[in-house]
Amino acid sequence: MSRNMKRANQDFFLKIQSILDEDLTQQISASARYIATDEKDKFWLQYVEVKYSFRISRNAFALLLYLKNDNYLCLVNIGAIDESLPPCLTVTPVNAGLITVLGAKGYLTSKMDRERQLQILDKVMYDTTEVEYHGHYWNDIMDFFLPVHCYQINLNEVDVDIRENINVFYQILCQAMFEASAENNPYTKKSKNVWGKIFYEGSLSEINFKNLLMSYIALTWDITYL
Repeated sequence: MSRNMKRANQDFFLKIQSILDEDLTQQISASARYIATDEKDKFWLQYVEVKYSFRISRNAFALLLYLKNDNYLCLVNIGAIDESLPPCLTVTPVNAGLITVLGAKGYLTSKMDRERQLQILDKVMYDTTEVEYHGHYWNDIMDFFLPVHCYQINLNEVDVDIRENINVFYQILCQAMFEASAENNPYTKKSKNVWGKIFYEGSLSEINFKNLLMSYIALTWDITYL
């Protein structure tokens, strides 16, 4: 699959426009807007695929990404787990191509208050014909939208190919959520040890990790989306 990069940029900025109040959208000019990319960013923009998504809360998502032969776990609006990564995950820097794709698919935008909308109108949706324009920088854009973290999945560390068994994705996500909430969950040390044993040593053939994940985050995160 090769994505139309111009269309993806247009879709992202249309998603941004859709979260603004009607009187503000009427002030937006029809000028060109896009996210500036280098060659590596363009590769992600053209070829990265969102294969599965799991909604953790109203505005928080865990995504399984494919990029050619590589697999990635992408966390949207969920705290980074870089301090204590599960063995199968490696930090992957976020880039302009990935941000454009996620924005185009609507994962980064959420309803916000009037003050923040006015900031977006001024800093993001300005008339680009009035300035020397070479695209928006993705990290400037992300000052206004949901944070993103990305991790490459090392399939040598899991028993089954994630492309053959989606339960593997939920097992990895269980491990990631366990690490991400380690400082905030209310369990005793004994309970945490039990959860950790299940998440890291559970048999894929015996455990439905999606159901397990739903129970774990419901008990540990008060923002869980139901």
